Amino acid sequence: MNNLMNQPTPLDLFKTAERSIHYINRSITHKNTAVEGHYDFLCYHAYKAVYHLLEGYLLYQEQPLRQPTENLSILLTAAARIYPSLITLKKAVICLRQYTLYTDFTKLRVTQKDFREAVKALRQIAIYPPLLIARHTFSQEGKYLMSNINQH
Repeated sequence: MNNLMNQPTPLDLFKTAERSIHYINRSITHKNTAVEGHYDFLCYHAYKAVYHLLEGYLLYQEQPLRQPTENLSILLTAAARIYPSLITLKKAVICLRQYTLYTDFTKLRVTQKDFREAVKALRQIAIYPPLLIARHTFSQEGKYLMSNINQH
């Protein structure tokens, strides 16, 4: 954590994103944990991973937002100002933005198909070149393992 403003550093954010990716991978690998009823939680982790990747990328590029937001579309638009082709990830972001902390998962029935789409969107975003380069940079700096995103 950055002690001056009590704000997370890019390293903190990328490391947190990798934890969510690792959790999703573990759930896919150990199929008994990715059972119906847990898809909502796993989709939320996909959303949080992308949130942390985009927020971390903005901080890494020294372009933090003035107002904090958990809106992935706003984060993507800000990141696309730095690296314009990131805007091509808009469809993937739209897929994930429904799985926020504020989602009423009792009303949103998340299916295995939804989960597969969320993992596909996460993978598309996480391996996009500027984000993948940043992930690699911070995994080396922070001495942690960068996760591949398994297919479900």
